[in-house]
Amino acid sequence: MISSAVEAVAGLFSSDKNNAIDLLKTDHRKVEDLFAQYRSSQDPAVAEEICTELTVHTATEEAVIYPVVKKDVPDGKKLEQEAEEEHDEVKGLIEQIKQVGFDDPSVPDLVQQIEEGVTHHVEEEESELFPELRARRCRADFVSPHYRLVRLGFVARMRRLGLPVLIWTINDPALAAWALGAARGVITDQPELCLRLRGGGGTHVDRDK
Repeated sequence: MISSAVEAVAGLFSSDKNNAIDLLKTDHRKVEDLFAQYRSSQDPAVAEEICTELTVHTATEEAVIYPVVKKDVPDGKKLEQEAEEEHDEVKGLIEQIKQVGFDDPSVPDLVQQIEEGVTHHVEEEESELFPELRARRCRADFVSPHYRLVRLGFVARMRRLGLPVLIWTINDPALAAWALGAARGVITDQPELCLRLRGGGGTHVDRDK
């Protein structure tokens, strides 16, 4: 199972990184659904499926994604090391579950620890790493994420790539103040609001000027 999954993603990654990333994100959503099922049922079969899915997924990332990250992304070696440490924590918890059995009373707490670690890992990948890989793949001139998806780490990574970040859609005063401080510019239905917060006239809101 692991080797076939790695080969599938590796084939996609060599020909179309965007589709490979979409496949990994689909895996993320599947595991999130499994965590939700386990929280409500504590079904040992679901715990086993969580462990199986994560074992395959981490092996795929380590074999396909992070070697490319190490080679092509600024600070890639550090990112690879951090990912390996996070993966090792999850692997250790999975091994504990396998040792005690999926129906052991300690498993719910172990699954919760796994979920917490996986949630943090997924947030970093999807908000920072995956967008950077996409931007590199398509040779983008700028990136324009929805404000709900933006983290300052992502903005910093895009700046290191020389890519302006334009955040959308910013219509709330508090959000506008934050976005104008974080990014190159914003996309808004309220240009007068953003211009007033920026303290200037004109029609283009640009933090580099």
